[in-house]
Amino acid sequence: MIKLYVGLMTFHTFYAYSLKDESILAAPQTRKNLIRHCIYDCLGLANKATKPCKYNSRTGIAPSGKNCTSEFKPLIKNKVLVCNAFDGLLLNPQAALCDYVVFGAPILYNKATSDVTVNEKSVPDLQVNIDRAKAMGISCAMVFGEYMSSTGIVGDTLDKISQNANLTKKLVSQLRGVVDRFKMDGVMIMWMLPSCPTGICGMQSVKDKTNARGKLVAFFNELNNSMKGKKVFIYMMLHMPSAYTYLGNYFSEIIKWVDYIIIETHELRELNGFTHSPRKLIEWINGFAQFVNNENQVLRRLIFTLASYSVSYTVKDPKKEISKTNGKTTITNEDICKKYKNNKNWAVEYDSTAMQYVGYDGKTWVPFDEYTSIQTKIDYLFDIGGAGLHAFVNYGDFYTICGCEKLHYLRVLSEMLKGGECSINLCKWY
Repeated sequence: MIKLYVGLMTFHTFYAYSLKDESILAAPQTRKNLIRHCIYDCLGLANKATKPCKYNSRTGIAPSGKNCTSEFKPLIKNKVLVCNAFDGLLLNPQAALCDYVVFGAPILYNKATSDVTVNEKSVPDLQVNIDRAKAMGISCAMVFGEYMSSTGIVGDTLDKISQNANLTKKLVSQLRGVVDRFKMDGVMIMWMLPSCPTGICGMQSVKDKTNARGKLVAFFNELNNSMKGKKVFIYMMLHMPSAYTYLGNYFSEIIKWVDYIIIETHELRELNGFTHSPRKLIEWINGFAQFVNNENQVLRRLIFTLASYSVSYTVKDPKKEISKTNGKTTITNEDICKKYKNNKNWAVEYDSTAMQYVGYDGKTWVPFDEYTSIQTKIDYLFDIGGAGLHAFVNYGDFYTICGCEKLHYLRVLSEMLKGGECSINLCKWY
């Protein structure tokens, strides 16, 4: 059976600290003890170094009599954590928490001849990282399409190719050659709604005048035929505006090949322009679900992207309700945390409508995903029976997360998604 991921992603240059966390790769019994220590420490019961937690996994009762069922969740094996392969990820044992790592395809596309060739200069480094991932037991997928500007295969190019059956067949055949060469486990296609390369198509897309659905179905049908059921497929549809909600059945026709549909949750915006809103995500998915022909099958394939960066917004008039302003600067969670800790002018306000925290210094607003926002999204993912998370980690955020300095970003996501670690419910930063 061919598996396919569908979703939204933007690629940047990534960096990470070199960390040592041997607990991830520890033997099962050692890891079990480390988890007990972690629970004990989280609950503040005693010095974990000298008094290991005697947590009863059946009753959920710790030595102090506290009920810590929520602090120790059973492992949930059917949820997946997909990670983008930023610089340094596979040098870190934390990467073992990822089920899939996605690599940018080292290809060049010649528009004149419609030929795909491998950029041999980038092969050595890529192969080293692929080997590292496989040695850690992580499945690998190769991404083609949007934002891979160096390849020449961007949204409008894919759109034009999809209109020609012969070009589609040729492209898919060549992509298969690249995937086979690097022994990839899967393929990710990043593509905006066909015939909407700019992402600004308005309500015209609702009527699907350009037969976007037909193009997508034909493209993945060809991809499926070429790979012959041997690869995982991932499709990431970029910058999905609210108007596309009404094209829910757009996905219904491709799930025969698609295993995961990745939704770019950090791109869903409130009316004031703020991103990362859990409320908007819930509203969008609830609306989306009304327009799919086979709702349960589609929702079970959903993966939510969680990005560890945000965009700052300048307030036009602090005395009035926030009006939509253009985001000026990209800020990582690491930078946000530093501002809150070191700058007395920074405050944090909870927007109960958006269900998120927003940083504010009197002039600048920064909406972002901290642990409570992430927990809200993951709880909703479980409510709809979704498939998992896509960790879009940026810069130093790989090291920590706002409010949980002792826990690494991937560890936090993995613990929330799959259980098996101490709870982060006691983390406080505001």
